[in-house]
Amino acid sequence: MSKSRVCTGVIFVGPGRHSQGGISAVIENYGKTSFWREFDCSHFASTADYRSKLVKFVYGTWRICLFAYSILFSRRPWAISIHTSHKGSFYRKLVYLIISRLCQVPAVLHIHPDAFAVFYEQGNRWRRSAIRLAGRLSNQIIFLSYETLSDFTGVFPSTKLGVLCNPVDIDSYALERKSEGPQRPRVLFLGAIAREKGVYDLVDAIPAVVQEFPDVLFTFAGNKEVRKLSDLISSRGMRGSAEVIGWIEGQAKIDILRSSTILVLPSYTEGVPNVILEAMASKLPIVTTPVGGIPSVLTHDQTAIFVDAGDVQCIADGLITLLGDEKKCMSLARAAFVRASELYSTEVIGEGLTQIYAQYRPGYV
Repeated sequence: MSKSRVCTGVIFVGPGRHSQGGISAVIENYGKTSFWREFDCSHFASTADYRSKLVKFVYGTWRICLFAYSILFSRRPWAISIHTSHKGSFYRKLVYLIISRLCQVPAVLHIHPDAFAVFYEQGNRWRRSAIRLAGRLSNQIIFLSYETLSDFTGVFPSTKLGVLCNPVDIDSYALERKSEGPQRPRVLFLGAIAREKGVYDLVDAIPAVVQEFPDVLFTFAGNKEVRKLSDLISSRGMRGSAEVIGWIEGQAKIDILRSSTILVLPSYTEGVPNVILEAMASKLPIVTTPVGGIPSVLTHDQTAIFVDAGDVQCIADGLITLLGDEKKCMSLARAAFVRASELYSTEVIGEGLTQIYAQYRPGYV
């Protein structure tokens, strides 16, 4: 490999732009920052949403080969920004880290899920060794919260660690809430429909909420176990109080956030979920659980209502409290919006990216 080839920009490795998931949304928001333009950044899709595991594997393997060829013969970047979840995502990104090290290009690993700590702790010695290897291959590792970082100080003792929250595009959400809205108060769940998100606890809480507010509508928007959830709601005779609309994005997501009454996210584990930031920017009051990085973003009774994960009655009580107190809803929403604007806007997070990646830019002092 020629050492004289001119280096340019930063390559961000993560799921394709149209993938259903938080990491692709994060990278899309990075693209709206001045950092992205000033550092000549580009997005390299490592995977895409295919139902067939075989097709997904073949596509992912082809992308790894293309990445290696590009670094060796086409574009040598200043640095490579690698964004990972856990499970299969981690092992794919480990290959990218190995390629980066072999090509002598600095690599920054961004770890997104809070569940990555559980992924490490419950892993066998091979998985733990692979995770520690990722630390040694990385020039720096970035977490979404200091809570998650603290779990890994002993795992990555010789690697530089840092924290950078996800960004939210305030301008896309910060419009006046739709006065016409739904005729019924809407409680919105927006995210992956899965047990760890507390979806089924929320279903169990619906009867208690409906008893107090008979006209409330629960809307579930997301991917994964859509059919299972829809069948469960039908089997319990809740069709009049709940709907499952599946995955939404773009303007449809903005509209439903702006026209809902409450966002609820009763998760068991989280990093810093994009939907929380989007609800804050939308001035939508939030009921959620104090897990993962959420307490670093929200404060109970000031910017949100915290409920206990897995406690169905607690979830119901939190929703009932806000549905019956419009003044409280407005207070929480205003405070959360101010916090999002001051700490998590694309430009604020863009400044954080600049601090991370400036050291790899030629001529940095």
